[in-house]
Amino acid sequence: MSRGRIFVLGLCAWSFAACARDLEIGKSAAIAPGNDGGIDVSAPVDTSLPPPPVDSAPPPVDSGVDQATETPPGTLLWKSDLEIGDFSEWTADGPAIGGAFSNKYVTKSVSGEQTHGGSQAIKISFDTSDGADDHQVEFYRQVESSPAYYSAWFYIDGPHTPTTYWSIFFFFYSPANNPIPGHGLWDVNLNSKMIPEFFNETNMRTTASTAMAYPVGKWFQLEARFSYLPSQNGQLQVWKDGIEILNVPNLGMAPGDNLYWAIGSDNDSMTPSKCTMYIDDAKISTTRVGP
Repeated sequence: MSRGRIFVLGLCAWSFAACARDLEIGKSAAIAPGNDGGIDVSAPVDTSLPPPPVDSAPPPVDSGVDQATETPPGTLLWKSDLEIGDFSEWTADGPAIGGAFSNKYVTKSVSGEQTHGGSQAIKISFDTSDGADDHQVEFYRQVESSPAYYSAWFYIDGPHTPTTYWSIFFFFYSPANNPIPGHGLWDVNLNSKMIPEFFNETNMRTTASTAMAYPVGKWFQLEARFSYLPSQNGQLQVWKDGIEILNVPNLGMAPGDNLYWAIGSDNDSMTPSKCTMYIDDAKISTTRVGP
């Protein structure tokens, strides 16, 4: 009980006791002012008593969040937006950490023709009518030692139907510190209906996604949570434009622990044969980036 309530109750008790005393001896306070112990109502009221103290502090508000278990903010571990005008964001740490590679059948450049978040993006061009078995370009980074999110934005000039495969987002391993050439493991491919799907190169199995076909002439984002520890099965979750389209557990064992994430294009042939695509705003983060 607050001190204010104690004060008020005490005052009421004192007044009741005084009134009871007058009634007991048969006197009225109104007709016997100041006599025989009665109460003189004409006497001035003492206003010098301080008011009861008021606690001005507001009661604590329950935010509904357990501060002890609140999730810390995510960390952006690496990014490339090409605004510096070259590929050094990919290559600056040396080929064992990251880089850019293409064979002679594909051209890669930094271009301002189509961009997502700034004034520059990766431009990739190829023509599969040349009869080559492999048209490959990849921008790669060594994967993190703990689960992380890998994302990038893609723009493809038109509808293309690959003859066999078309990998644009993939994970591979290298037995040495120089990852080129790498050995494919787990891919996000575009199938003959231009729909992303998962292909496991370790067991040659395909997993269909719940995604629609990629939007022609518009930017779309692919983001993946990759979780893999040596001697343990991994997991790959994939989102397209913020919507989960794949969740693949039990990836299997990689032949080695030197793993990389890559984006780009790798295919044999397609119709139409000429293709131009753009990639922008690649990121690696400890939490979801989202579109």
